Amino acid sequence: MTNEILTHAKVKELFDYDGENLIWRNPLKHSPVRVGDVAGWVDPRGYRTIIIKRKPYYSHRLIWFFVYGDWPKNEIDHIDQNPLNNKIENLRDVSKSINQRNAKKRINNTSGITGVSWDKVSGKWMVRICFDKKQRNLGLYTDKYRAASIRHFAMEIEGNYTARHGK
Repeated sequence: MTNEILTHAKVKELFDYDGENLIWRNPLKHSPVRVGDVAGWVDPRGYRTIIIKRKPYYSHRLIWFFVYGDWPKNEIDHIDQNPLNNKIENLRDVSKSINQRNAKKRINNTSGITGVSWDKVSGKWMVRICFDKKQRNLGLYTDKYRAASIRHFAMEIEGNYTARHGK
C-alpha cells in the first residue's frame, strides 16, 4: 500500500471515529498499536498525526475523509483554534487565506492587537490587513485604540474573520 492511494474504504476498514478521534479498528500488521487505541500521536505543533504505511497523515484530514468520503480540497481549519479538537463540527475546509483569518495572535506581536504595530519612523501606530491576498496599509494613528478600531472595522467589512482571530 506504500505507493497505493489511501481509499475511503481502507480508512473505514482501519478506523472508527468516536466523534473526536480516530480509533484503531484494524491495526496494520507489525504495528505496536492495539484495537481500541486512539490513533496517532501529538506532534510538536500540537496536531495529532497518524502513520499509515510509512506516510504521515494529520488526523483532522483523515477524519474529514472518513466522514465525507472526499479529501479536503483546501486546508482544514480548527474553528476553536484547538488542534486536538477534531469534532467534525469544529472542522471546516477553507482556503489558506480564510484559515489565516482564524489565526491566533502572533507570538512576536508587541502591540497586543493583531494588525496594529508601532512604526518607529513615524512614531505612530500602523494598521494593516490582508485583502485579496495582499497586505494593505490602513494608515498611521497617534492613538493605539483608534488604530485598533480601524483594524476591527476593516475586518468587519472584509468579512470571513472569526471572533477568535488574533486572540
